Amino acid sequence: MSDTEATTPENRATSPGNTANTPVPENTSTTPTPENRATSPGNTANTPVPENTSTTPTPENRATSPGNTANTPVPENTSTPPTPENTATTPVLEITPTPENRATSPTPGNTANTPVPQNTSTPPTTPALENKELKEEENVRATLDSKTEDNIRDTKDDQLTIPQVEIPEPESVLLSADSSTLSEISSMADETGQPLNMKWTYGFNARLPVLNLNDGKRRGTVVYASSHVAVIYDHLKHKQTILEGHMNKISAICCNGDRRWLVTADSGPQCCIIVWDTFTGIPVQTLFDVVEEGGSINSVTISWDAKYVAAITQANRSKLQIWDWTASCEPVASVELNSHYRGQGKLRFHEVDNHLMTSNSDSQVIFYSWVKGEVKFDAPVLNDSTFKKSIGLFVTTLFQMPPKDLVLTATSTGLVAVWSTPRAIQRKGILRSYRRRPMKLVQLSSKALTSLAQTAEGLIVCGDVTGQVKFYDSNLSLLYWLDNVKLGAISSISFDICDDHILGIADTNHSYPDDATIERFRFACATFTVSTYTGQLINYEPNGLKVTNMLCECHSALDIIAASPNKPLLCIGSKAGMLKVVDYNDKQATVTRMLPKNDAIHSLTFNHDSSLIGVGLSSGTTHILNAITLTTEATFQLSQQVISKMKFSHNSKYMATTDLGFSVTVFQAIEHENGNKEWRCIGRYKSHYDVINDMVFGVDEETDTCRLMTVGNDRNLVEYDLEGAESVLQNIRLRSIHRIEQSALPLSLEWMPPVMTESFLITSNSQYKMRLYNSTTKMCRYTYLAPTFGTPISKIKVVPALEGEDPSKDRLLCYATDTKIGVQMLPLDGSPHRSVAIIGHASGLSQIECSFDGKYIFAAGGNSSSVHMWSINRSALKSAALLGGEGLEPFYGLLTGGKEGALIKEIENFFYYAQIKSQGENTRDVREASDFIDLEQLPFVMRALGFYPSEQEIEDMLNEVKFKNYVKTSKYVNKINLPDFIKLYINHRPAFGLSIEELASAFQTLRSTAEGQTVNRNYFLHVLQQLGEHLTHEELAECLYSLLGKEIVEKIETYNSVELLDNEATTDITDPAHVMPDDISLKYFVTHLLGLDVNRRGDSV
Repeated sequence: MSDTEATTPENRATSPGNTANTPVPENTSTTPTPENRATSPGNTANTPVPENTSTTPTPENRATSPGNTANTPVPENTSTPPTPENTATTPVLEITPTPENRATSPTPGNTANTPVPQNTSTPPTTPALENKELKEEENVRATLDSKTEDNIRDTKDDQLTIPQVEIPEPESVLLSADSSTLSEISSMADETGQPLNMKWTYGFNARLPVLNLNDGKRRGTVVYASSHVAVIYDHLKHKQTILEGHMNKISAICCNGDRRWLVTADSGPQCCIIVWDTFTGIPVQTLFDVVEEGGSINSVTISWDAKYVAAITQANRSKLQIWDWTASCEPVASVELNSHYRGQGKLRFHEVDNHLMTSNSDSQVIFYSWVKGEVKFDAPVLNDSTFKKSIGLFVTTLFQMPPKDLVLTATSTGLVAVWSTPRAIQRKGILRSYRRRPMKLVQLSSKALTSLAQTAEGLIVCGDVTGQVKFYDSNLSLLYWLDNVKLGAISSISFDICDDHILGIADTNHSYPDDATIERFRFACATFTVSTYTGQLINYEPNGLKVTNMLCECHSALDIIAASPNKPLLCIGSKAGMLKVVDYNDKQATVTRMLPKNDAIHSLTFNHDSSLIGVGLSSGTTHILNAITLTTEATFQLSQQVISKMKFSHNSKYMATTDLGFSVTVFQAIEHENGNKEWRCIGRYKSHYDVINDMVFGVDEETDTCRLMTVGNDRNLVEYDLEGAESVLQNIRLRSIHRIEQSALPLSLEWMPPVMTESFLITSNSQYKMRLYNSTTKMCRYTYLAPTFGTPISKIKVVPALEGEDPSKDRLLCYATDTKIGVQMLPLDGSPHRSVAIIGHASGLSQIECSFDGKYIFAAGGNSSSVHMWSINRSALKSAALLGGEGLEPFYGLLTGGKEGALIKEIENFFYYAQIKSQGENTRDVREASDFIDLEQLPFVMRALGFYPSEQEIEDMLNEVKFKNYVKTSKYVNKINLPDFIKLYINHRPAFGLSIEELASAFQTLRSTAEGQTVNRNYFLHVLQQLGEHLTHEELAECLYSLLGKEIVEKIETYNSVELLDNEATTDITDPAHVMPDDISLKYFVTHLLGLDVNRRGDSV
C-alpha cells in the first residue's frame, strides 16, 4: 500500500478499524440474485450480500451480512449505503464466545475471532444447490408473468406497474463440511473406478513445511507434501487422505488462517497452483499457465482470510502474481522483478492487511504493496557493512502481529533483522507501509536459524540447526525453550488454531510450565508440530509437556524397495543407510536399522519364505540379514563396484548379484548335517561389456532346476550354468549368449506367466517395444507395441495372481517409465486400451514392486524421499479394455485417419495387390481373391507402406507368423490374413516413425569416426557395403538408382566390378557414386540424398 494512500473499499474489509465486519457496498445498482450472492471464502456462510438497498424487501434481499447478523429486514427505498454510523443501532445477536461458536471461516473481517452466530457459519453452497435455487426462482417468476400479463400495462406514463405478489421462499438446505466429511470422501475414494488408486505414501518432503490443521476438531491432523501429492495425515486415526492433482514435484505448500484452504504449487512442465478444501479434500480452484514454458514456481502463499493467492515465479525474470482466486483465474496484479533479485521465495502476506507482502532470497528481502492492480515494491539493502556485522544468509521473513508494525528476518548466523517503517513515513501517520529499513539486529541463537513462526498471541518462535525451539515475546525477550526433545535441524513450526490453551477457557487442572521471566508466569501456548530436515515430525503439547512422535522418515533418497513373496512386508532402503521393514496392511514399521552412512544401499531382495533379506551397498559389500531382526547372517566383500541388483532363486538355494563392473556373482546356501546353512560364493563372471539392466531367476519346466539370466546394454541375453558351478568351486560357466536386439537396448527382463502355450521371456526395449523370446531357443517369437507414455518402459514386474484364481487367466504386468507406473493386461496384443498408466513419481522412478497377493503396487521415487502404494482395480481395467472394442477396433486409432482414413485404404489396396502379384501380373487367367497373402509378399507390402525393416526384423516377423500355431498343430503357417497383417504392421513399425533428429544422430556417428564436419564419400560407401547388414553390389545400385536417378545405374552396368577404396584413394569416374560430392555434409545427406525437408525438425519420416 502506498504511504499516502487512504483506506478504500478494497482494503477496508481487512483493516483493524473494521473488525465489526461492516458491509462495504461495491455495486448499488444490481438486484441481488442467486448468481451474484457472495460465495467467496470471505463469505463461507453463503450470505447474500445486499447490493441494491433500494429494492422492496423480500426474503431474498434481506440483509444477512456480518453487520446484520440478526437478519433484520432492510427498510424500503433505503438509498443510503450502510456505514458505521447507520449500522450502530442495528440489533446484533449476542452470543457468549466459546470454542464451539467462534467463527472459523476465512472471513476478512473476523480476523480477531469475533463471535458470530452458529447458523451463519454454513459453508459455501454447492453449484448443484445454486442451480436448484435458480430453477425454482425461474419457475416462480414464469408463473408470476403469466398471471399478471394482462394487469401490468399502464399507458398513462408508459411505465409498468407490477402488483405485489408474494414469492414463496425456496426451501433452504444447509450443507456442512468438517473432518467427518473428509473421512466419508476418503472412504468413497476407496471405491473409485480407477484402475490404480493411491492408498498410502511413506515419507515426505522434509524441505517443505508441515502444516498443523488442528482447529479443535481435527486433533493430530497435519498436511505435508510427498513427491507430487499432498497428504492430510490424521495421526490419531492413522489415516491418510491423498490429494492428487499435480504433474510435477510439489515445490510450495501453505494454508490460510483457519486452515480451511490449502494451496499447493509445483515446478516443471505444465506447472500449476491448486487450492484445496481441507474439510473435503477436493480441489476447488486450479490456476494454470502461471509461468511460461521452462519456468518454475518458487513460492506460493494465501492471505490470512483466504481471499487472495500470490506466487513468485521464475522464468527469464522473477515475477510476483496475485489472484483473487474465487473470482477469476487471471491475476489481479503482477510485477516483474529486476534480474538481480532472482531466487526470491518465502512469500508471505501480512496477517491483517492483504495488500502488504514480503519475500526473501538468500541475500535480499523485498517488501510489496499492491492496490487496484498496481504493485509497488521496496528492496532495502542489508549486508555485512550495514551494522558492521556478519549477517549470513536470509532464511525467512514474517510480519509481527499488530499492534507491532515490525518485520523480522531470520538469518543463518542466528541473528534476526528487525525492519521498521522510516520515520518520515511514520510522521505522516501511516500505520503500515511497504517501505522498510533495517532497524537493528538481535542475536537469538549462536547457531544458524532455520525456521521462524508466530503464535496467535504474537509470540515469536524460532528453530535452529541444532533442533532448539525457543519462544520470545513481541520484544524478542526469551520466554521458553524446549529442553526435553532431541531433534534435528528444524524445518517448520506450525500451531493449532484452537483456543483451549487460554487459561480462562482451559481446564483448571492444567499443567503448563513456567516461563523464563522473573515472575515465572504460566507459559500457555497452543499445541504445535515441529518438522525437521532429518524427516522427524513431532507434536508438542505444552499442557503437560507431552511429546508425540508422529512420523520418523528418512530425509534422503529412497531408491530401493523389496516386497516379500509371501507376507505383507515391504523393505525400504535409502542412500543414507537407513533400512526399514514395514507391514503395509497395518502401515507400521516392524524393524529399522541404520547402516554406515558412507555406505548407501543400492539393492534389496527377500528370499522365498521372507526369512532373509539381501542388501547390496555402494562399497561392493553384500549382506544377508535376518528379516525379523535385521541382524547380519553373512557378509561378502567380493567387488569394488556398486551392487546394483540382487535376487534369490525360487527355493533360496542360490542368490545372485550384479555390479557396475558388469560382473555377476552367484552365492549358494550349503546345508550342513546339523541343519545350519552357510552361504558361499560359487563364482563370478564378467559376462557383459556394458551395464547389466536386469536379472531374473527361473525354473526349468523339465528338470525343475534353477535358471539364471541377465540382459544388458550390450544387447546380450546371457544364461548361466548353475548346476555345473556346484562341482567346481569359485567358477561359474556360461550356458549361452544371444544377441537379442540390433539397435534398441533391452531395459528389463521377466518370465512370462503361464498365459500362453509356450514358456517365454518378456523384455522391454528403448524403442517402445515388448518382445517375447522362447526361453529355450531364445528365438524372438512375438513383438508388440508397448505403452507409450513419454519414455520407454524401463522396469517390468509380473503381478502375482489373486488367491484362489486360475494363474493362467486374468494376469497383469506392472511396468514403469521414468515417471509413470502402469498395469498391462496379459497376454499382450499391442492394444493401447489394455493398459493404463498414471504418474508414479514426478521426479523419477527408481524401482517398482508388487505385493505377494497381487493387490498392490509399490514405487520408490528416489529424490522425492517417498514410496507410494497403489491398489489395483482389475474390474476397472477390464472395463477400459472393453470400451476399446474388439477385433481391430482398438488398433484403428493407431493408424493415421482411423478406420476410414487413407492409410487403412492403402493397406487394403497393397494387401490385395500382393495377391495379384503372387498369381502373376502379366496373365489373362482368372485370378482368385482371398483373405490371405503368402508370407513371401510380407516384406514387400511393409516397404510399400513406408516401413523398411532390416533383414533381422523381417526374419522376426516371418517367424512370428510361421510358428504361430506350431505347438498346437506342429505345422507352419505360410499365409496371413488382413486383420493379422494390420496388427503385425502396427506392432513392428517404429512407434514414432523416424525423426530427422535420429537421422542427424546417425550421421553424427559416422562423422565422429571421420575427421571434420563431413563424411568422405568412399568411407560412406564402405560403411554401407562392409558393416552391419551390408549391401551387395546390386542392392547398392538399386538404392542409388532410387535416390539419385537412372544415370547411376547406366554407369554401373558399364563397369560391373567396382572395388571401393580406402579414405585416401580417389574415385574413378565410373564409380556409381561419382555424382555425389567427395565430402558429404549433413544437409546434403538429408535434403539431397534422402530428399527430406530439413525444416521439418521433430517430424517423423
